[in-house]
Amino acid sequence: VEIKTNYALAKLESLFYSFYEYLIY
Repeated sequence: VEIKTNYALAKLESLFYSFYEYLIY
């Protein structure tokens, strides 16, 4: 369960970071 949670959290963080970069550019 922890592994899935960490994976989902990392994926969400990556998506958020990509969206943040999109807003900058």
